[in-house]
Parts: sequence; structure tokens; C-alpha cells
Amino acid sequence: MRKRIFSVILTVVMVMAMCAQTFASTPPTPSIDNNGEQGAFTSPDTPVSQSKTLYLAKELRAYNAVDNITVNAPDISYTYTIAPATVTDGTTVTDAADKHNPSGSVIATVKAGITGATVTGAVSWSPSETITAGTDGVANTKAFGIDFSNVVFTGAGVYRYVLTENLTDGYTFATSGVTDTELADTRYIDVYVRPNPDGMTNNGQSATDWDIYGYTCFFNNETFTDANKGTVAVKTTGFVSKTDPTSGDLITAADKYYTYNVTVSKTVVGDAYGALTAKYPFTVVFTNSTITRQVDIIATPNNSDKVDGSYDPALAAFTSNEIGVVALIMDGGSIKYIGIPAGTTTQVYETNNQTGVTYKVQTVVDSDATTSDSGVTSGSAPSSAVVQSAKAAYESTMVTIATTADQADTVDHTVAVTNTFENISPTGVILRFAPYLMILFAGGLLIMFCVLLFKRNRREEEAVY
Repeated sequence: MRKRIFSVILTVVMVMAMCAQTFASTPPTPSIDNNGEQGAFTSPDTPVSQSKTLYLAKELRAYNAVDNITVNAPDISYTYTIAPATVTDGTTVTDAADKHNPSGSVIATVKAGITGATVTGAVSWSPSETITAGTDGVANTKAFGIDFSNVVFTGAGVYRYVLTENLTDGYTFATSGVTDTELADTRYIDVYVRPNPDGMTNNGQSATDWDIYGYTCFFNNETFTDANKGTVAVKTTGFVSKTDPTSGDLITAADKYYTYNVTVSKTVVGDAYGALTAKYPFTVVFTNSTITRQVDIIATPNNSDKVDGSYDPALAAFTSNEIGVVALIMDGGSIKYIGIPAGTTTQVYETNNQTGVTYKVQTVVDSDATTSDSGVTSGSAPSSAVVQSAKAAYESTMVTIATTADQADTVDHTVAVTNTFENISPTGVILRFAPYLMILFAGGLLIMFCVLLFKRNRREEEAVY
């Protein structure tokens, strides 16, 4: 009985621990709305206490030639600092008239923030997680918190802070493969403060004496009203893309991650045995001299029984500027390499490993650019990737797909290699007996010459007698 009770208790404890771990690992979400506001009155003159931790958004916009495709994220990390903003005398905010009863706008002078606010955590992406990409860019967002719980405000009013974004030490945009398109690395936050409605127990000398009932986040450190908040202040949810609601022009842009794909496929024509059994080695090499942090290019075979070998780059760095794999692909098989960082050069070539079989090889790139090599002979499968090799080192045309860093690639690249079996003329009889036939022919000529010479000499002798 005791053992049973102990077992039940142990099970409950384990379940609670797992639940606690699950809740603890749940990422935060932005608490501010898409208008860049939190705590706006839902009815006149009705402020509602807000959490003293404000959550803002950080956007990473991912691009690919295929819409809504899943790619692995880059390795990048951001940190944030918050400080009181410099506020020019006369800077004000004006709210909407319908927020009060009787109706009428309230104008408040903006104060510089009070020290004590802190940022909770950084924002990071890593190749071990996936993001969504598309032709027009897909917004991938994470949230980070700003804690105002230790700030001792000096009275009711609107307090302004400046929030600055930086890359975490050791990271750069170039070495992560990310494009810095932020128009500014700062945002401004207004904090709306009133005395604690439950009472001030320390005469305003402690943080708990003050209540936060609203926040706004915006792009420009300006005086603004409810009417011009979208165009002058440019309210936003954080470090995200934002367009002018009137003109549609881009006011702020998120950092961007450009990627592309390459599909490698194999077809065998006229060789039924090779089509059924042969696995042809393809060397695929990704070269990038700028990105030094790890990447994880996704390798997706169309059919697992037609693809073999170490075809998946997995998590790797561009060691000596390159990542190389060798894929074994059968007739009808293909591998799609997804989420290759822009600026990376991809090289693909095939080696014929079928001893004694001759193929004509045709390589078609992106369905329209065709090159051919004929007279391909047997060879050995390469044991590792080979870059910049002489033509003799491979037996199909080496395809090079080069892309430009910091730019979108609109082509979903394909490399299709077709091996057509070449029949050999049965020339063995000629090669085997030709020397003897030539000897017989020469001997016949010699005999005829001797006969003619003998007849000529005999006629001459008869003429003498």
C-alpha cells in the first residue's frame, strides 16, 4: 500500500515538474497592440492598471522564391538597452476627445523617464529553429520585455524613454547572413503613470506607490496627437516593418534574411539496369567567404529509397569557406536544398560510377540553360567534395549557381542531369582480323606481280629464239 501511494505521489510530482517546465519555456508575446498602444480607454475616463512589464516585438523578415516555405533561421542575436529620453521643452501628447466625458482632448506635457527600467532577456534566432519565408518576405517575430517595476516615479504624467537595439557581442550582420535594413535602431516609449488607486503607502517614495495604466511605442521623438500618431510619431509594436497609413510608403523596415533553393535531380535513359540499381554520386558544394556562423541548409529528398549517401549538410559552418556533401541519387530521384543563404555559391556535378558503361550526359539548369558532355566513361565516386577541380575530375558539366548577398532571388533553381546510354558499334571482328586480311592482300599482290614478271621474261626469251 505504501509503495502504491509513493508511486502515485512520484507520478504527480513528475507531471507537475513537466508542466512547470512547459509553462516556463513558453515564449512571451507582444503585449502592445498593432496601433502601438496598450491600455487605451475602452470607455471615457476609465484607466485600467497594466502590467509593469511591457512586451514589444522584434521582426526578422525572411525571403525565398517559394511562398510560405519553411527554412532554418540564421544564427543571430539582439540585445536592448533602455534609458530616459531627451525631451525638448514643450513636447506634448494629445489624446482623442472621445476618450473623456464630457468630450474633450487632454494635453499632457511629456517628461523624461526615470531611471530603473531594465530589459528582460535578448532576442535570438538559431539554425536549430525554423522560420517562414516567401517572395514578398514573411514576418517572423519574437517578443522581449521591459520591466518598469523598480522605477520610482516622481508624480503622475507621461514619461518618455528611448530604447536602443544592438547586436549581441560577437555577432555581425554579415557573418550571420542577415541584412540590416532598419532605418533606425531606436524606438521611444511613453509610460502613462498615476498614483496607485489602492493607495500610496510610502508617500510616493516606492515603486509600488505608482500605477502604470498605459504605454505607447513609436518611431519619432516628437510632439503628436491622436490624429497624427500614425504619420508623425509612427506608433509601432516594436522593431518591425511599418508603412505610412496615408501614402503606403515604408517608414521603418525590419532586418531581412534572404535565402534560395536548389533542386538536384537524376534521370537515366536507355539503361534499364542502371535505372533500377545504380546510385550516381553528386558532389554539392556551398561556398561563402562572408558567413562564419553556423547554418543549417535543409535537404529534402523526394523519395527516400532513391536517395542515399551523406547528402544532408545538417548544422555546419562554412569551414574554409565551404560546406560539401556527396549525394547518391538514383533514376527518378531528387534532393531539394532549401534555405541556402543569399550570397552563397552552389556547385553541383555528377560522377559516373558505372564501370564499363558509357553515357552521354546532359545537364539542364533552371529548365532553359542546357550544356552537354558526351563520351563519358566510368569513374570512381568521390570520397569528399571537390571544389574548383579540373574538368577531368568530374563527368558532367559542373553547374555553378551564384547569388548576391542582401538581395532576393526570384528563381527556384533546378539542376537536372540526364544520362543517356550510348550503344557501341560491334567493331571487334574488324579489329581482330584486319591485320591478317592486310597480309593476305599484300601476299596476293606479290604473287600476281611474280606471275606477271615470269610471263614477261618468258615472252622475251621466246622472241630471242
